[in-house]
Amino acid sequence: MTLADRRINLGRGRDAVSVSAGLLAAGALVIGIVGLIVAWRFPGSSAMSRSPLAAALVLAAGWSLVATGIDQLRRGRGRGFGALLAVAGVAWLVSEWASPAIANAIAFTIGLAAEWVYPAVVVHALFAYGGGRVTVAERAVVAAGYAIFGGLLGLVQAATLDPSAIGC
Repeated sequence: MTLADRRINLGRGRDAVSVSAGLLAAGALVIGIVGLIVAWRFPGSSAMSRSPLAAALVLAAGWSLVATGIDQLRRGRGRGFGALLAVAGVAWLVSEWASPAIANAIAFTIGLAAEWVYPAVVVHALFAYGGGRVTVAERAVVAAGYAIFGGLLGLVQAATLDPSAIGC
């Protein structure tokens, strides 16, 4: 069983997937709304704060990834692909928390890390598409993506950023 196949076991078969999908959808909805509130509190701090159209596009992109992931999980095909798409959508939405308006250091740090990790998750999902075996070279690309985007650009930036320099 891969990490992408694990879920809270609140039922059997399709019931478990339905409960997990509902929780994931509700979580993504809340995360997106929190991101929107944060964007409105500090104009110019994120993509969503630029205009109502930009906010709608950002929310649509994140929620579309989550919905597509949930659909893949629900159908039982491409579980790894579906889980990764859903994670990418959540990371996309959480990235809006990398704003001084979030007013919480932990949420800000999570947003900052998520801002860089979702491209690696999308690439991982692309390699997982179809459910076939991932080659050693593809695993190396995925691992490098997580190391560069999640580690170097995300966590290192979060650890070395001076919040007062950007108005936090």
